[in-house]
Amino acid sequence: MLLEPPGPLEVDDLDWGELRLAAQRGGAVVRLADRLTQVAGDEPIPSRFTEAAAAACATAQHVVEIAGRLSARCNELGLGHAFLRTLDAYPDAPPTIELLVGHPKSDIDARMFADLPAVRRRAFAHHWIANVTSYTAAYGTRIFVRHGRLGRLGEHARFARLLLTRALPGTFGATRCAVPSRADHLLLLAMHQLYTRPAFRLSDLYGAIEAIRTGQIDWDYVYGTALSLGIVPAVGSYLHYADRMHLAATQRPLLPVELLTRFEAAPDDMISESAYFPRLQAAGRLYLQHLRWTLESGRWHSAARLSLLPLLAVLRAGGTPLPRTANQGGGRK
Repeated sequence: MLLEPPGPLEVDDLDWGELRLAAQRGGAVVRLADRLTQVAGDEPIPSRFTEAAAAACATAQHVVEIAGRLSARCNELGLGHAFLRTLDAYPDAPPTIELLVGHPKSDIDARMFADLPAVRRRAFAHHWIANVTSYTAAYGTRIFVRHGRLGRLGEHARFARLLLTRALPGTFGATRCAVPSRADHLLLLAMHQLYTRPAFRLSDLYGAIEAIRTGQIDWDYVYGTALSLGIVPAVGSYLHYADRMHLAATQRPLLPVELLTRFEAAPDDMISESAYFPRLQAAGRLYLQHLRWTLESGRWHSAARLSLLPLLAVLRAGGTPLPRTANQGGGRK
């Protein structure tokens, strides 16, 4: 997908089953099918691969429909909002729709979902702390609504406000919705990997690399905002990983050494034998750096949220949800 021009590709050497599973896990099966069609020439693409791409296209259309209805409703309510990590997934579909709204309380949800049947899901501890509500809508689509906060535990209220003021219209097929700027999207991806180490999604990494390659990133803004959030090393680690993946695929570096040095990117952070990034020791160090910076800057509320992360990690590992309360029922909203 990164090669320009694409191919040529020896399709006979491909393990199509493994390729299909990897593309589905990474949320890139539609884009990969399009690229393979370009490079395969007269060689047919196996039917199971094309069927998987067709199914992903159908799912993406469901996501676009739901996002369009939510966006229209937010506009009717005069509610500042942006869809996170959604545009870069299209024409594939993200695993969930993430919607950031400017309203700080979940009581706005009933009005947002007035015309969109959705069932509220049981809350996990980190969702409750981060002020996130979760729903299941038509076609089994999951929706996360973030109320005025970003970060694993909602520690970034100021960045959420900044992101909403800088949000831009994005196009999903025939639908236009508000999305973060490219620079804010890159910061979101780095924050997502900061210390919870989810498995990398190919669609996220590919989108970040394409944004960097096409010069859509304001690096002064990224550095200044990362500095104010205390996540410069985390952003640097993410950039170094993207640079290494680009180098492995194209034999060319993605970023100049001076930029990586500016963001304190350290190669040791990247050494890992799995898709989970950064490695465990580096993730712990990044967390402690973030917590120390938050304390030194006097952001006591954010520091209190961050200090709960080790406990939440234990609860999350055990799959422990919060008990239902009167306003956390599973009824239709």
